[in-house]
Amino acid sequence: MSAIFQKAYTFFSSLPIPRTRIDGWRILVTGANTGLGFEAAKHFARQGASVILACRSRDKALNAKAQIDALLGLSPGIVRVSIVDMESFDSIKNFASSVGPLDGIVLNAGIASGVWNVTGDGWERTLQVNVLGTALLGRLLLPRALERRKGAAGTGVVPTISIVSSQMYQFAEFERYIKIEGNIVKALNDENSFGMGDRYVMAPRSCFCGSFCNYPIRSTMLIKSKSDLMTPRRYSMTKLLTIYIARELAALVPKASDGNPIVIVNCVS
Repeated sequence: MSAIFQKAYTFFSSLPIPRTRIDGWRILVTGANTGLGFEAAKHFARQGASVILACRSRDKALNAKAQIDALLGLSPGIVRVSIVDMESFDSIKNFASSVGPLDGIVLNAGIASGVWNVTGDGWERTLQVNVLGTALLGRLLLPRALERRKGAAGTGVVPTISIVSSQMYQFAEFERYIKIEGNIVKALNDENSFGMGDRYVMAPRSCFCGSFCNYPIRSTMLIKSKSDLMTPRRYSMTKLLTIYIARELAALVPKASDGNPIVIVNCVS
């Protein structure tokens, strides 16, 4: 019964909102004009951090900044806007070169496209934004976090890089792509394999409480769809790959004398 009550807790409770002040911190959030990125940026600013909204669209970023400023009554300069296009490696490199030391980096930008599109760099759009662009930006910003740790020596502040994944990673199927070429990234960049396999949509299920709960249970929540508008399984694959990105990035972080990493790298979903 304890497992049932634990599941019920996840259905009907909310995670506590951290209230720790982080005055003086500099935090960068990609995809910060909407959704999780916007809410994260708003929370960081509320707790005292200066926040960089890193977005592709300047108009959308400025609108998000105006909303946060108005809601929190912030002084000018607390929330800033910077432009980065995750569909362009050059844009990512230029952006990263302009960023100073950072206490927090939230790599949140991502897309879920059901239509085949190729970026100017020659990669399928979802693959570049969710995987390759995220990996590149994380690698280029790691020195900014290391620089901040050096400047914050003795303060107890440990810079953090968080990569946003998704519970959809559970439905990734490497086997479908390995059998094609033996190279997952190349296979994902092949139009012939785009959308390969069944398409799935999230569907409500009746849980033990008798109500309908949108909870990601593998056997009951995903149902096959005939619609071409639904996200193909490659989205799940890209979200699994972001977890591997986090693992590889964490392996690059030097350790302090006590054996702990001097920068935290994690993956949230």
